[in-house]
Formats: sequence, C-alpha cells, structure tokens
Amino acid sequence: MLALLPLSKGPVSYELGVVTFHPYSLCMLIVLPFAIWRTAQKPSSYGFRMIEMVIILLALSYLQSTLLSETMLKSGRLAFHALFIPIVSYFICKALIRNEKEYLIAMKFLIGSILLFSVATIVLYIQTGLRPVVLEIQPIGVSALVIVAFFYFLYNKNQWNIFKITGLLIVSSALILSMSRVYILFSIVSPVFIKLLKKKAVIIWSLMFFLTLTMTLVFTYTVEDYSMAHTSADGAKTMERMYDAKHVLRALAGRAYVYKVALKDFWDSVVFGVGIRVGEIQVTPHNYHVEWLQYGGVIGYLLYALIFIFHAKNISKYIRNDSYLQVNGLILLGTMTNSLTNGFMHGIMPYIAFIIMGLSEARVNIHKKNIKNQKKI
Repeated sequence: MLALLPLSKGPVSYELGVVTFHPYSLCMLIVLPFAIWRTAQKPSSYGFRMIEMVIILLALSYLQSTLLSETMLKSGRLAFHALFIPIVSYFICKALIRNEKEYLIAMKFLIGSILLFSVATIVLYIQTGLRPVVLEIQPIGVSALVIVAFFYFLYNKNQWNIFKITGLLIVSSALILSMSRVYILFSIVSPVFIKLLKKKAVIIWSLMFFLTLTMTLVFTYTVEDYSMAHTSADGAKTMERMYDAKHVLRALAGRAYVYKVALKDFWDSVVFGVGIRVGEIQVTPHNYHVEWLQYGGVIGYLLYALIFIFHAKNISKYIRNDSYLQVNGLILLGTMTNSLTNGFMHGIMPYIAFIIMGLSEARVNIHKKNIKNQKKI
C-alpha cells in the first residue's frame, strides 16, 4: 500500500460522485475493514493512546464545519483528501504493523517507491529544464516525498554500501531539482535538529509551534507593501528561483497578503473556523498556522497542535536509541517546517505526516511489546 503513495495524486484516477479516487486512497479504503477487524480481535495490541482521542475530536470538529459549510460538497471533497485519507493511513499503519519484520518490509516498499519517483523527477528535469511536476504531484509535493527517502538514506543506521550511497545520490539530486528552498535549507541544518529531537522532542515541538505562530502573526501585521506580490513570476520554475532575491521578496509579499485575507475568515468564525475550502485568493494560505486557524478556528488549531505534541511525547522514551524514530521525527519536523511557508492541508503533505506518525506509533508498540516479553523471561 505504501508503495502506491506516489500515485496518491497521479494520472490514474476513478471518479465516484464528487470524490476522486487514486490507487493509494482506493487501496487504503479497501484494506480499512481488515484493519478494523484485526484491531477488534485484539484491541490491546493496537495501543490506544491520547493521540487517537485527539485525532477523533479533530475529525468530528471538521465534520461539523464541513456540514455547515456554504459549499458542503466542495469542502467535503477537500476534507476527504486533506483529513480523512491521512487519518485512515495513520490508523492502518499502526494497526497492521505489529513487529520489526513487518515494519522493515513496509519501509522497504515506501522508500523503494520514492527512489523510483526520484529517478522520474531527474528524468523530467533533464527533458524540460523546469521544476518538475511528477505524476501530477506539484513540485513542493515532489520535495515532500523525496525528503522522506533522503533522510532515510542519510541517517538510518544501516551499514553503508553501494545501494545506500547510490540511493542517497539519486534522492539528493531529485531534492535539488525540486527547487524547494525550505526543504533544502532544512536538510542542511538537519544534523542539529536530529540531536535535539533525541533529547527534547516535546520541548522542540512546543517551542516550534509557539515561536513560528508568533513569527507568523508579527510578519502578517507588519508587512504593508504588497507591490512585489503582483510582479512577474518569470523564472519561478527554473533554477533562477534558488538565487534571485526578487523571487524570495515576491513570495514573502504574496504570503503576507494572503495571510491577512485568510485571518479575516478566522476572526469571522473564531471557535470552529470556516471549514476546509478554496479561498478567494488561492487554494491554500501557504502557512499551517493560518490554515488551521482559518479552516478549524481555535478548536481545530489546538487539536492539530496537540496531535503532534502527544506524538512527540509517545516517542520521546524510545527515540534516543531508535534510528527509525529519529528519521521519522526529522521527516515530520521537516514537513511542518516547510508547511510554515507552503501550508499543510493540501497536496501530499498530510498524507506523509500521518503515515510517518502511524509508522512511529507502530514502532512504539513494538518497543513496548519487546519490553513486556523481556520482563516475562
């Protein structure tokens, strides 16, 4: 199933009513009943924790805002891809992975598919010379996928060999060609963050939410000159965007304007937000703080933040000695760092975040099971 993740948006699709199914989402829905049945057979092995309660509350919160939305069908279609399938992905990963062998098999298929996806990214760039759109996944989604394999090859404790070196070279090239300024910068400073995550995961996540929310609000209400936002976007799809200052200024001015417009929706519906919808300006406000406040209000924002903080708490006991949890934590932190300037509830970002959390929660269960077995011995 995880090997189908690059096909979660792609050219292969099936229309059913107002919902578009892709191989990944269709496969997840087919397997969902089996995951529920398996969990019901032995609920204790699933390891129900506070994070699941918060995820349920988040789903219910967005359900009511979707049902009350002025564009209920459109909001429902967006919620299906931004919330429902990611939550199902989380549940299935945690429910079906019960031991180390199953976990390693899942990772091999996930990383293998992203490796092939990275090759396609490189080939497309060679053909066009432009920032690649691969299998209908937009460039920022390409970066979000590639970074998963990049951190896996770079930080996993497996012995270095020709396959690992080749894989790292391929995904590194794909990451550079995807031209994501934030992901590339985050990958450079990632050694610092992986050390911090091993020691203070909960504190890191709490500080990140507090500091970046403060920065977002200050930035939104201090920038007044939006003239750069309306300048030409020529070169935005070439390597020029990586070094030309005008592209950065244009992006910042545009984001400040969009943030202010989106936050007006929040102030109109502070408690539950306006629901998931396409805004007047564009598909996303390009900032997960603004996005969560606009779409989910204070309730939705707090629930989303608690999911990540509770997850950090769950893995904090085991992450110091588990390279897989360290890599997963770095992927999750990188995804949210990028989402600070690109948004979270669209594209492939929510898929990746919930899959990674599901995989890590499954590893926590594996550790607890191993500890329990050792005590019996």
